[in-house]
Amino acid sequence: MVAAICYVWLLENRMKADKERGDGDRSSFELIIPVMNTRREKMWKQRQVAWLFEHVGLDATALFFSNEVDLETLMMAKKLSMLVVSEDILRTNSEYKLLCLFIASLAGILLDTQNLNLSPKLSVTRDAEAVQLLLGGLAPNYRNTLFDQLMQDLIDNSFLEFCATAMGSPSAKVSWFSF
Repeated sequence: MVAAICYVWLLENRMKADKERGDGDRSSFELIIPVMNTRREKMWKQRQVAWLFEHVGLDATALFFSNEVDLETLMMAKKLSMLVVSEDILRTNSEYKLLCLFIASLAGILLDTQNLNLSPKLSVTRDAEAVQLLLGGLAPNYRNTLFDQLMQDLIDNSFLEFCATAMGSPSAKVSWFSF
């Protein structure tokens, strides 16, 4: 999700720069939007992404999810071109797309709260090492502090209100502490 949003932002800015330089077709109109490849209600299982959206001020109600856009009809009418932003696509294309993958990977590592937990059984060694590198230069106990803060944020009322507004009611199967 983070990679898709970053990629759309980069494409939009590239198109804008091309038009300002006169490289783009000024008469054409293109709209680039990220469509999250999941249903909105499944975001309750993606708490870390919802937390990130809230903390960066992204209005998750403004995002489109796969169950909210009739992609098939748009594709049949040739009013849509689609690019699935995934690791495979990003690796085979240009450098700025690699930045999206890099940002998404870092966000995933940091937002996977188990990587911040000191228990060696809960995180993959390479992710734990990446977290240490990312937190380099910070106070030695910041990893614990950040883990505690993220865990507290997940049960904070304002976060739960944000999730309810952006994603609707949670299903009964959602467990807040099953990572």
